[in-house]
Amino acid sequence: MNIILNSLVEVVDYFLKHFGKLWYLVGPKETTFEFLHEVPDYQQQIWMPFFLLLILEQLILRKKGFRLNDQVTSLSHWILHETIR
Repeated sequence: MNIILNSLVEVVDYFLKHFGKLWYLVGPKETTFEFLHEVPDYQQQIWMPFFLLLILEQLILRKKGFRLNDQVTSLSHWILHETIR
């Protein structure tokens, strides 16, 4: 039981830490680097909160039905962003 609780705490901590990056809610000290090789791969860090928000959207909008066009648009935008990066 303790292992499950620790894992859940780690997931929530990871989600909250990277959740603000979706809306650029980060401090300048966290995103200022002297050398290019020090810059982390933000897209790699943010994919889990992105998909969790897609799932949350579907849970909230469950009564209105599945909106495939919205999901395809969100995923296409992400893929396009990754392609031209």
